[in-house]
Amino acid sequence: MTPGVSIVLISTGPWRVFLEPALASIRRNLLPGRNRRIVLFTDDVTNVDPDVVGFQIPHLDWPYNTLFRYHYIRAALDGLPPEDLVVYIDADMMVATEVGAAELLPAGKTYFGVQHPHFGWSEGPFEANPGSAAWVDRAHADITEYWQACFWGGRARETTTMVRRLADGVAQDVDNGLVAVWHDESHLNRYFIEHKDDVHTLPPSFAFPEGEERKYSPRILHVSKSEDEFPLRPGPSSFWIDAPPVPSPITLR
Repeated sequence: MTPGVSIVLISTGPWRVFLEPALASIRRNLLPGRNRRIVLFTDDVTNVDPDVVGFQIPHLDWPYNTLFRYHYIRAALDGLPPEDLVVYIDADMMVATEVGAAELLPAGKTYFGVQHPHFGWSEGPFEANPGSAAWVDRAHADITEYWQACFWGGRARETTTMVRRLADGVAQDVDNGLVAVWHDESHLNRYFIEHKDDVHTLPPSFAFPEGEERKYSPRILHVSKSEDEFPLRPGPSSFWIDAPPVPSPITLR
């Protein structure tokens, strides 16, 4: 039996403007022909499509919605068949060409991620504070890739374990008054570095910024937007915070 696929998105507040075209591109091009389950975390429960599994969450100020994504996502992964594929994709992405499962997760690999187009190899902005759960020891770690947090996934069993650990790492940082420099992405990079032999690294064409000079033929585009309205800014490395409590997702159906 062909494993199923759970495709997970988070879309709240002003980010909801990207959702409809993103879903259309996903339905058209992301793993067509597979048994797909689309999971959406949103604050607007009135517009959840009938074929989407919905979870209600509040809209939080930047960077907390992205920081707490692993706390949300783990609510959607319990009980999945272990060999199913889990795919997380940002709601402001457009899948421009057909993408198949073998491209994302070839035989022998457990996870997949995308090399960031803005950082050359060994130059990623890894978390530098040893007090953070996302800390990467550059002197001893293999830092030849830096992965984006906008498109990643893997086999359900191992990805569920990963998401739980990442949520725990974020919670540990928050309890200590910290946020890693690139929030959830910093935690993902720490985990992928520790499990690098199991990670299939896709080229930047699988998460390429719209409107930039194309060094690659884009397969998946990150939609261009105003950073004033849609902030994508790092914090000072491991800055002190007074974070809101992590909301619990509410299942819609």
